[in-house]
Amino acid sequence: MPHRDGGMWFSASLGPVVCSAWSHYMSHRSRVRQTVQAWWQQRCGRDAEAIAIAARQPTMRFVAIKSVEQQAILAWHSVPAGWQEERTALLNRTRGLLAEFGVVIARSADRLLAALPGLVEDARLPTRCAPCCWKCVSSWPR
Repeated sequence: MPHRDGGMWFSASLGPVVCSAWSHYMSHRSRVRQTVQAWWQQRCGRDAEAIAIAARQPTMRFVAIKSVEQQAILAWHSVPAGWQEERTALLNRTRGLLAEFGVVIARSADRLLAALPGLVEDARLPTRCAPCCWKCVSSWPR
């Protein structure tokens, strides 16, 4: 008959060998957690000490706080760079999907865009693959 505590029913039904293995597992798990916790505290302490020592060095160069205008200029440059990375990722994903079906296209956005209309009727591609490629291409930032 099962008890409320699943472990009690588990150990009572399977005997002392399993109960001993279970307690060994739980004690090992506890020791691992204590070891990791001690290592982490030592590591954080060492990192803090290294930062404090480096900050006291006469050759340490500190970064100036940026003004709102400087942050706006950085944002102005970083957003288009992010779009370019996303576009490249989509281009490579589409090229990779096509390569899985044996369609190899040169590494150029123009060549891929030029080849896509002809791929709709390509016998190598399943009928469900063409709309997927078109959707991927239509979501490219221009």
